[in-house]
Amino acid sequence: MTLGGGSGAALEAEVEALLGPGGRLEAALPGFVFRAPQLAMARAVARALATDGHLLVEAGTGTGKTFAYLVPALLSGKRVVVSTGTRVLQDQIFDKDLDALADVLPVEGRVAVLKGRTNYLCLHRLDALAESGSTAVPRESLTTLAAWAETTRTGDQAEVRELPETHPVWREVTVGAEQCLGGRCPEFDRCFITLARRRAMAADLVVVNHHLLFADLGVKSGAFGEVIPHYDAVVLDEAHLVEEIATAFFGVRVSGYRIRDLGIDVRKEAPAAGDDAARLAADAQRVLDRYPSLFARLGAAAEPQAGEAEGARRPLRIEALGPAFRDEAERLTDALGVLGAALTARQERSEELAHLARRCEALTADLERVLTPDAAPSAPREGDAAAEREAASADTETQVTTETPLIRWYEGRGGGAVGASPLAVGPLLNEHLYGRVRSAVFTSATLTTGGDTAYIRERLGFAPAEAGPVSDDGEGPERARADECVVGSPFDYAHQALLYLPEHLPSPKAPGYADAVADEIQALMAVTGGRALLLFTSYRMMESAYERCASDLPGTVLKQGEMSRSRLLEAFVAESPAILFATGSFWQGVDVPGEALSCVVIDRLPFAAPDDPILAARVRALERAGRPAFMEFQVPMAALALKQGVGRLIRSVTDRGVVAVLDHRITRMGYGKVFLDSLPPMPRTKERRDVEVFFLKARKVAGG
Repeated sequence: MTLGGGSGAALEAEVEALLGPGGRLEAALPGFVFRAPQLAMARAVARALATDGHLLVEAGTGTGKTFAYLVPALLSGKRVVVSTGTRVLQDQIFDKDLDALADVLPVEGRVAVLKGRTNYLCLHRLDALAESGSTAVPRESLTTLAAWAETTRTGDQAEVRELPETHPVWREVTVGAEQCLGGRCPEFDRCFITLARRRAMAADLVVVNHHLLFADLGVKSGAFGEVIPHYDAVVLDEAHLVEEIATAFFGVRVSGYRIRDLGIDVRKEAPAAGDDAARLAADAQRVLDRYPSLFARLGAAAEPQAGEAEGARRPLRIEALGPAFRDEAERLTDALGVLGAALTARQERSEELAHLARRCEALTADLERVLTPDAAPSAPREGDAAAEREAASADTETQVTTETPLIRWYEGRGGGAVGASPLAVGPLLNEHLYGRVRSAVFTSATLTTGGDTAYIRERLGFAPAEAGPVSDDGEGPERARADECVVGSPFDYAHQALLYLPEHLPSPKAPGYADAVADEIQALMAVTGGRALLLFTSYRMMESAYERCASDLPGTVLKQGEMSRSRLLEAFVAESPAILFATGSFWQGVDVPGEALSCVVIDRLPFAAPDDPILAARVRALERAGRPAFMEFQVPMAALALKQGVGRLIRSVTDRGVVAVLDHRITRMGYGKVFLDSLPPMPRTKERRDVEVFFLKARKVAGG
């Protein structure tokens, strides 16, 4: 076997020798079974990598898509980055899938995993915390970390099961880009981030997550450095998440917490300024005093929406704000300017002061960019605490050159945040991803809607199918061309599943809908005996249904928010038959094969909130262009979300179960056909009696 790539045909042949019938994987790996859809996908990925092409691949649940892209990537002879949606999936790919492939492919030393900075223990911070004698962190937590630090090879916090990632100690012993001392750190040679990047530099295949990938694109766009070492090709798994993540990282966000943390950190480090300590602390306090009133004014000025959730993101028209706002904003930016100058003048006195100076400079630039009407969009920039949990960046300035309108907004959650997001990410992806790598492969179980890829192509900035590279109205960068490959699931949905679409419930907008949903859930759970995942489109509806019927349901009843996501899923399986009320993140990434999950109930079609400022701006842009935004944008977006929710049910060839969609618009409205055509080919019924018959047959099959 060669590991140097070569022609597309040669690479496809090597891929088939591993994944094909009677291939090396079938012979070497217990439980591996040849799957024609998997081989078809792997061959398409091999062609894309060998010919420097871009590719969209929808691979139905059960295809085995991870092996389908890892095998050609490892055989291609190219440096490939595999990017996935979450750190959990990163670990699964690196620790499980690549480990399995090591039995048939030489992967030792050729693969690496790389996460954002704040996933790694900072030895310098750990030592400083231990020496400080601080009582802010329990001593047993520090003892646990100190013992682990002596034995760990990676410093990855995921290894420490005793301390979940939400434990407050991690904030004290990890650093973002703005706090990291880099090459000047006394622990630089032992630094886990440094070691992880060195392993990534030596690897042919690096596993990252989307947040880190886009942080890297932002740094590279400024030509000042990189987060991920140079790569020839990228495979983006869970590609349905890309637009949302790219929107966040190609935008700018300044939170109240970010400003507060800077001020507090400067006050802590002020003694390093010697005789100027009091003055520096006073400059920091001035920032801390001024930002709350500005954020309060922004919150009051943001356009309220009818029925919005508390703290929801709202549109913000900076140009419409009056002189009082401009005076308030100027006072804060002036205070930040004074603080930045004071830090810069004293940066030689400590490494921490030098880093605080850079933090202040970056924060000031971001705030001015957000609050200045018609500002050009910036590349992804680190700094906000939420982003730092996932992303990592070099200490560099970045700038996106592609012009795209910005949508400004205010978010009231937490300490408040003001931001600006790009109207469209397609042009930015063309410039900063497709124009930078030789091949980009996007794959997910949910890329098509209504049977085609038109929606996802436009959202990701690709030219229409069967078209060459095109530009929009002759302006901006050309849109890249991408081939496509759609492979179905090996599961027998015709016999394994049933789609229940009751028509007797009122309209989701009717006053009695919440009561009707609760009644229907009770009736269904009496049939299934529990073993159900109840997916809601809003927390409000989830809480309403829970209050109305939870006490009358069989088995263990769980609800999102009672414990962490991972613990909820563990309890759902361990305490089966159980019922889990959930929303948000549980619509995707939940993998519970077996009888424990035999029913998925969806309260309504998952249309995105129409008052979200980014969604509303994108709708208006399509309508101004004379296009039907509802059918071209809102319906396909909702269809992909529904497809994700439905995909939680059948996870293996032996699974059997029912999906219930309680929104009769799916059968009564013309656009419902798009939703139905996007789902796996399951038999449908509107009668609850058919659900009862299905489960009776399932129990007979299970009992032999």
